[in-house]
Amino acid sequence: MKKIALIVLLSSALFGAQLQEAQRLFRIGDEKAAAKILTKSCDERVLDSCVMLGNFYFSNDKRKFEYEKAVNLYAKACDGGNLLGCDRLASAYYEGRGVKQDFAFAAKFAKQACDADIPYSCIILANLHYYGNGVIKDHAQALKFYERACELETASSCVMAAKMHEKGEGAPKDIQKSLLYHERACALGAKSSCDKAQNLK
Repeated sequence: MKKIALIVLLSSALFGAQLQEAQRLFRIGDEKAAAKILTKSCDERVLDSCVMLGNFYFSNDKRKFEYEKAVNLYAKACDGGNLLGCDRLASAYYEGRGVKQDFAFAAKFAKQACDADIPYSCIILANLHYYGNGVIKDHAQALKFYERACELETASSCVMAAKMHEKGEGAPKDIQKSLLYHERACALGAKSSCDKAQNLK
């Protein structure tokens, strides 16, 4: 058992070193060498490498022809249980980048990632439920996911939660809750919410 544990530890250290080296190469502009390291690591089922390589392909509009490659890498990571891969896959289907836009698929993958407290996927779910894209229109569900994303410190979601409570969307109208979410948004840098919070006091 000790030998197995040591092998796992050494393997983790090796893969971590590979990711750090790829990051270093990206920083100095040697994208080809970085991509080569990540490709090898991804082929060895180091799923964080698959996500990082996918992010590289998605990082520049000049690489639009490689978006599909990025989606395949995210799918590989997600299928292997890497929830950051699911988050990026949800984003790809939501935005229609590298794959045909499909809100139902976006909701499927976003749910997996949001359950793991990855905020952007919670925002995707909130937006889909708010407008009824790919899922049943449900303001109560939308509010739930905006509040979840707000707890994960995304200012825009706090603003949306505040507005919904003020209007009575998804829950009975509640000015005190609206104030609370505007104050959270303000603390996270949403200046408009700072003014709104003062007006609601």
